[in-house]
Amino acid sequence: HFKRTLFLAHREELIMQAQEEIETLFPFETGIIKGSRFEIGKRIIIASVQTLYNRIDRIDPNTFDLVIIDEAHHYVSPTYLKTVRHFTPKLQTAWTATPKRLDGLSLSNIAQEIVFEYRIQDGIREGWLAPISAYQVSTNTDISKVKRTAGDFNLAELSAKVDTPERNKKIVEKYLQYAKDRQAMAYCVDIDHAYHLREAFRAVGVNCDTVVSDESRCPNRAEIIQDFKDGKLTVLTNVNILTEGFDYSDVGAVLMARPTQSEALYVQCIGRGTRLKSEKFKTRFNTVECIVLDFVDNSGNLSIVNAYELEKDQPIEERLFVPKEVKEKLLEERERRERRMKEMTGPDRKIDLIRLPDVRPWNSEKMLEPATEKQIKWLQDIGLWQEETEYTKLQASEIISNRPAAAWMITYLAQQGYDVRGRVTYGQYQKVKNAIDMKNKFKIKN
Repeated sequence: HFKRTLFLAHREELIMQAQEEIETLFPFETGIIKGSRFEIGKRIIIASVQTLYNRIDRIDPNTFDLVIIDEAHHYVSPTYLKTVRHFTPKLQTAWTATPKRLDGLSLSNIAQEIVFEYRIQDGIREGWLAPISAYQVSTNTDISKVKRTAGDFNLAELSAKVDTPERNKKIVEKYLQYAKDRQAMAYCVDIDHAYHLREAFRAVGVNCDTVVSDESRCPNRAEIIQDFKDGKLTVLTNVNILTEGFDYSDVGAVLMARPTQSEALYVQCIGRGTRLKSEKFKTRFNTVECIVLDFVDNSGNLSIVNAYELEKDQPIEERLFVPKEVKEKLLEERERRERRMKEMTGPDRKIDLIRLPDVRPWNSEKMLEPATEKQIKWLQDIGLWQEETEYTKLQASEIISNRPAAAWMITYLAQQGYDVRGRVTYGQYQKVKNAIDMKNKFKIKN
């Protein structure tokens, strides 16, 4: 449908993976723009967004009919946005498996509407992804006082809390209990944590290695990853390496050794284990599922993302990450609870609770203007402001509206008869409060 296409990616692995896949359909028609390569004459150009930014003046804005933006959740920085906005295609599409960014920003700067959505739960339910059994493992580690930076835990403070011999030993023990002999990937807080956890695995005879971004400590990263894919390694510890662009089907276990408040990061990590398994894997383990081990620390009132949090509002029957035996116990417990309620209250009673309103910021050209000083101060006060990010009024409004409501706000909404059993946001409180204030004001006037 298009004469010329531009495929944008931000990492080398994604660029090479895209070229390999696209060339199976369009052989000899792809060109690369990356580093010293500038193959602009081909029908389909696969480009590094960083390289393209540095050479943007060499390309006419009308060169491409179709622009495809891969891993679009990264495109909020001024340099990335300038690169995207340089072009005037007939169609621009933005693709991402994690539309919820760590800092809460939406993708409204580069996309007008969501035209297709397919969640990891949908893929599992329809058989395109491997099923998951997720186990929560409680630890004695207290992370309730760890500060936040840019929407997630401060890594230095978090590492000081979770990178301990006791906790690392427990991770190894639980791997041996639930996922022994399966190839596993462990996600760690920082480089030291990754290497300390590696030594804990090696201490009990598990063939384990580590990949990190520091080339002085990990000069042979590609070789180690290949050894893992070849089955020479059982466990691979890492820090933000085995997320986007890593594709290997027989990952049998994912160990979430790093607590996170980011749904995007969590889904990226567990997604590495959802590739459909090989026949060899099925024969060896007599299953096609991946095991996820969530190591849950004492987080106090802090919000943590794990398999339970992703599905807590779903009916038990529809939860996909719960092991079969756990699901059966939950169903039995619910049935016992419902029987006790009937015995105590007699006939069933209908309780009418008002559903909380949907909150969607007003979307217009004006909302794509830079965020106001008041909005910026709000973002700074809650620890989500980042200097290198270009915030619009719309994005700031979305972040503020989607912040969790305070306890007193939830109490107020409950007193007004609203259903507050699920997640309640500041925007929902504000919308209800404004409506009630307007109603009371009208009554006073009349």
